[in-house]
Amino acid sequence: MAGQIIPRGERTWLVRVYTGRDPQTSKRIYVNRTIRGTKKDAQQYLNGVLRELDLGTFTGPADITVGALLDGLLLDYKANGKDYGWASLVVRVHLRPYFDTMKAAHVRTDHIRAYIR
Repeated sequence: MAGQIIPRGERTWLVRVYTGRDPQTSKRIYVNRTIRGTKKDAQQYLNGVLRELDLGTFTGPADITVGALLDGLLLDYKANGKDYGWASLVVRVHLRPYFDTMKAAHVRTDHIRAYIR
């Protein structure tokens, strides 16, 4: 079963799609999304994700790198008038050298502990 639609209340559906296994732990990886609307809306979303998986164009959470998340963090700091200089320094000097190309979905506690050491 590649995808499921699970009712989560009145006009709320959880769409769960199996996207493969984690290469390090062999655990199953799922993409979950809550859809508010009719069951038909949830089915359309599920069909779209399954089509993207078949075509190889699906870019779910398993494909996002930590570097891309750090880029988003810096954009948020800049856009909202936060201390961008400090955040940029921390990201450039400390976080990017270790985490930049790692897939965000694959970061585990042991990676963070190794980084802290």
